Amino acid sequence: MLMFYPHLPDVHEHNTLQYAPGQMKGQVKVSIQYLRGQLQIMVQHARNLSMVKGENPSPYVKLYLLPDPQKKTKRKTKVLRKTCHPTFMEQITYRMSQDIIKQRILEVSIWSEDKFNENVYLGSAYLKLSALDLLEETCEWLSLEHRIHTARGHMIQHTL
Repeated sequence: MLMFYPHLPDVHEHNTLQYAPGQMKGQVKVSIQYLRGQLQIMVQHARNLSMVKGENPSPYVKLYLLPDPQKKTKRKTKVLRKTCHPTFMEQITYRMSQDIIKQRILEVSIWSEDKFNENVYLGSAYLKLSALDLLEETCEWLSLEHRIHTARGHMIQHTL
């Protein structure tokens, strides 16, 4: 069950954002498990992403383990061209102790690449890792919040 919780601290800035039109739209599917001394996140798919300037986006996914003021945990997938329903199937790993991982919040954001202007923010979701049994694989479709100030004010938490 996914629940929204207010007051996620703003621990890093997204400076010059352009917002995709529309309200809450789009989801991203990820699986998460702590295995062999590392957090393994499989970024699988996204669906129903917003159009950008009337065209299909060229999406990619950025991940952070918050708090991360120096952006040391930033990871990105490859860019997929012109699709509102991308399939990434990319494994992202973080080599950290499980005790440290349990203190973090996973930020998953989707952006559309624009080669000539700022990349366009499509939405983000947050998972409180302490709420998960990381020794078991968790696979979820996470709903994206579109406005960064609203997304920063809400956290998606997986509850058992």
